[in-house]
Amino acid sequence: MQRTIYAILLIGFTLLTGFAQSPPELNSSINYDSDPNMPGEQSDRATVAGIASAFDNGRRVEEQQFTLPNNSLGNLVMPTQAIWDGMNSNARIFYLLNAERVDRADVDYGNGPVKGLPLTGIESNLNAIAQIAAESYILNNITSLIDADVALGGSGCINNDTPPVNCCHELLGPNQPNTSSNSIIPAVKNYRITFQTSGMPVDDIEVRVVYALIYSFSRRLSVLIQDEDLNPSTSTAYGMDDNYGDIGDEGFLGIGIYNGPSPRGNGMDSTHVVLVLLDPVPESEGCNYNCITCTPCPNFISVNSIPYQDGVIQAENTVTAQGLVPSSGDVTMKAGDYVKLNPVFEVASGGIFHAYIDGCYFTLD
Repeated sequence: MQRTIYAILLIGFTLLTGFAQSPPELNSSINYDSDPNMPGEQSDRATVAGIASAFDNGRRVEEQQFTLPNNSLGNLVMPTQAIWDGMNSNARIFYLLNAERVDRADVDYGNGPVKGLPLTGIESNLNAIAQIAAESYILNNITSLIDADVALGGSGCINNDTPPVNCCHELLGPNQPNTSSNSIIPAVKNYRITFQTSGMPVDDIEVRVVYALIYSFSRRLSVLIQDEDLNPSTSTAYGMDDNYGDIGDEGFLGIGIYNGPSPRGNGMDSTHVVLVLLDPVPESEGCNYNCITCTPCPNFISVNSIPYQDGVIQAENTVTAQGLVPSSGDVTMKAGDYVKLNPVFEVASGGIFHAYIDGCYFTLD
């Protein structure tokens, strides 16, 4: 493990301020409505058609709030009903969050186009910590749990702007109220639903959680946040860095869900959902993440980009490359046998290029 910058974003409800490359907060909440053509709010959260209709309605109202072109946010493409019914809660939340992130790519809310990168995957160690938080109703110890974790933390994880060593995460949260301009405080947030029941959990909890985070509360930057350096007017950068895994995705997600008696002692049950975002460091830093949803690497990759985006291109056996690493670029290629650079491959002056003979990091075992 080597250099990184410290911070963690724990998803729930703490206000963040948006800048370029991340969608801003809504002007006002948008109610869930699965059939806007009928009077009254409809609440179909079980069928893929109803879910898509409600999210699409939310997008149309959002477009109106920001005077965006009609249908610029697109429509939610849901899997078939059979596939959706067979997905567990983690898979459903991950699917919906990534759809909301990706479908905002290149949309300009007035501060520059949104990057629109999906989350990399669900990480098992982060999942376990999120589950502890959901079951204990206590969130303020998540930072210490992550820092103490062999795969996620490290002795160098410290709560300030100084680039430490030996830390396995680098996501920065924005400055919090009542702190100095150079102080990074991890934003701890929790999403909870309280309901009267005989003890059974909410069937449609995944849809409720994601829709609420994106459309019902002023907290959506928590899950839609994109690259770092979102606020060039300050010295403190925050956001995620696309420097782990394949080019074009960033950030691990952990999900904890628990249903039980309300801590308010009111005779009701509560369903607690805790989402934790973490930005992993590059593979070369040696952290043993376990991404349980990541796709295994192909054996062979042939790439040609003019220019390449920053990030890592990797294969189990070989990478063959041509194209251009731009002057501002930082590209890594990695393969178990060899990295072959064709004569037309070029690194512009000022660009950074690394080649490693190493196996692909993404595996499912």
